[in-house]
Formats: sequence, C-alpha cells, structure tokens
Amino acid sequence: MTTTNKDVSIEPNSATSSPSAILGQYLKQVREEKKYSYRQAMEVTGISHSYIKNVESGVDPRSGKEIIVQTDKLAKFARGYNIPYETLLQKAGIVKTDTPDITEIERKEIFLQRLKQLIEEESVDLVSLAKKTEIPMEQITEIMQGSVSASIEDIYSLAAALHVTPDYLAGYAADKKGFHPDTPELKELTSLINDAGLQLYGKPLSKGDKDKIIAAVKVIFSDSAQRQMDEK
Repeated sequence: MTTTNKDVSIEPNSATSSPSAILGQYLKQVREEKKYSYRQAMEVTGISHSYIKNVESGVDPRSGKEIIVQTDKLAKFARGYNIPYETLLQKAGIVKTDTPDITEIERKEIFLQRLKQLIEEESVDLVSLAKKTEIPMEQITEIMQGSVSASIEDIYSLAAALHVTPDYLAGYAADKKGFHPDTPELKELTSLINDAGLQLYGKPLSKGDKDKIIAAVKVIFSDSAQRQMDEK
C-alpha cells in the first residue's frame, strides 16, 4: 500500500545523512507526490528548475560540495509546495528538532547573557551602540540590568548592530547566524498598511489612500534609510 505525505526515511550513512541530502530527498519526495515536473515545480516556487535539481541532489555542481540552501529559498519551497516552513528549516539542519523548551524567564536570562557577551566581543561602547540602534543609552543600560524588558524592535535593532540574528540574541537559536520558527517576527509597515483593513474618521481607506500613506512613510523615513546606508 502506498502512502502519501510521509516523512523521508534516511539511512544514517555518509552519503545520505547530511542536512543537504536529507532536505533534497524530502523535497524530491514532495515534488513527486504532487506529480510536479521540474518545470511545474519552477512555476509554483519561482525557483529555476536547474536549482531545484541541484537541491534535490544535495550537491552544488560547481564546487562538488553539499549545497547550502538559503532561508529565502526554503520559504519559496514551503509556499510553492504548501508544506510547513519549519519542517524545511529542520530538514536543512538550521533548526534542531530536539531543542528543549525553556521558560520565558530562562529565555530572558539567555538574552541578557548573550547581549553582554556580544557587546564585549564586538568591543562596542554603549554610546556607539545607542547611535547604531537608535535606542537611548539609558534604556540599553536598563535592559542590561534587567530592570526593563527589551521589546521585539529593540532585539532586532541590537541583533543587527551586533551582527547576529534576532533568533540567536533572543535565545531561540543556538548559532549566531541561526534561525528559529518560534522567534517573534516584525511586520513590514508597508505590507501591514496594504494588507490590513483600515479606516480614517469612519471612512474605509481605498488602495489609493493606502498608496498615499505608504509614499508619505517612505519620505519620512528616507533620511533614516540613508543614514543606515552611509554607516554600511
């Protein structure tokens, strides 16, 4: 009897136990179960059929080494194949499935430890950090003392300034460049304006109204974006 949507069974040997091989075999199985040709898979994912073949093989033909699939490509596979993004993160070895659950208090302790350690490693003073993140120095001090909790926005700003992912700084991922599906996400303001049902003074906003708001927002924050580009 044939079953569908089952997980891939991987034998633990050197040829098939790498994350790239596990991910590739899983994606190949999903594609075949959906009866997609490579061209059809390209149409639903927006990824070239040659790259899909390479991912399924688990090897980069240019280098002969295992292929590393970026998270934006994993997101495209997830949307196109209608499969959980978290599953692909696990298959790719980005997220560990056996990570124990921890309490919010423990996670806050991890955040504070990592924040202090990263500030020391980066040899950055609080004045410079405040300038980079646009978080007042007094607030950063209070966050480090534990008297004030860092907001999601604070964590994302601090992570960018300290060259790690928000997932790591917040205590969700174990690797400095790692990701985790449970990490709270920031919503893009323009997407929020476009997607949300909004009204002003009781009048529903049309698409034209939303476009005007987005244009105004871009003007307001253009100097901020320019400052970030100048710093880079």
